[in-house]
Amino acid sequence: SHVFSVADALESAASFPVLFLHASEDKTSAAPALAERFRGVKKLSVVPDAGHHFGGHEEELRRALLDGIAWLSRERAPQPRRSPAP
Repeated sequence: SHVFSVADALESAASFPVLFLHASEDKTSAAPALAERFRGVKKLSVVPDAGHHFGGHEEELRRALLDGIAWLSRERAPQPRRSPAP
């Protein structure tokens, strides 16, 4: 099986904007701690009163995702620098 550390993966993604989604009643989610430690541009979206699988809060989750996608589209990752043509 393939196992990796999300925290380690986020270290290498510091130049990209990252959206963290969290259900406020989820006691097992690492999203708040990961967002706090992340050094790059980030947004933590919290769905109030939702549990781990967001059951019964699908509309709030949908809104958070759409808002997050819109935010990500505005917070583009830096474009690679192109070398001048010789």
